Amino acid sequence: MKIGLCTNMLADSSDPVGMAFLPLLKRIGCDYAELPLRGVAGLSEADYGTLKAKLNELDLPVLCCNDFLPITLRVIGEEYQEKQLRDYLALALTRARELGVGKVIFGSAKSRNRASGYPMEKALAEVKKSLQIMCEQAALRNIVISIEHLNRLESNLINSFEESAAMVDELGIANLRTILDYYHFALGNEDDDLITRYGDRIGHIHFACTLARHTPDLNDLEELKPAFERIKSTGYDDTFSLEGYAPDLREKEEKYAAVISRIKELTA
Repeated sequence: MKIGLCTNMLADSSDPVGMAFLPLLKRIGCDYAELPLRGVAGLSEADYGTLKAKLNELDLPVLCCNDFLPITLRVIGEEYQEKQLRDYLALALTRARELGVGKVIFGSAKSRNRASGYPMEKALAEVKKSLQIMCEQAALRNIVISIEHLNRLESNLINSFEESAAMVDELGIANLRTILDYYHFALGNEDDDLITRYGDRIGHIHFACTLARHTPDLNDLEELKPAFERIKSTGYDDTFSLEGYAPDLREKEEKYAAVISRIKELTA
């Protein structure tokens, strides 16, 4: 598998894509970076040019993007406007393709969460329609959309791996997959057998420990060996991103380099 790290967990208002961390990702052995697409889309042309130049200088691919939609862009409910969605997709997905991105992850809880009292059936119908538009525009740029299942503390729509896989099956769109986010999966206490059952629907993997959503250390990885074995049993062999907090990343590069190396061994 190709192992990457999500910079949305490192970014802040002064550096919305985590650009300052890109050289560090290269040094610790990441095969690619996973960037927040709403951050990339929000960059000025000058800053976007700087990002492209930095990635080219480092020879660091961007294979995936998460944080798909701005928090103000709704895909369900009374605030939804199709033109606003299409305009954003034109910019964001074009930039993603220019960076070499092949996968975009649709989590975006604030964009898809139901307002209090909003009917579930109506919300699901609307999110499916929005997904069809996203996939249509992504397909024009050879990008796959993967639905992220989010735990119930973050979202009130598509809360399990099983639900996201079922939506992929129902829609039957060629460039639509589910993500396996092991943090949300474990937090929801889902059955590990589901990973095997829906393994061929997985388009991407996010991984973090449930405790404070931290990036695993070497001890964590030994305890999580069964999860890696289950993932390997599906035949999945593509992108695998660490999406956890790592406040000591700058101070302990060797620690994280060892983690990346061990993950590559466990997924080989």
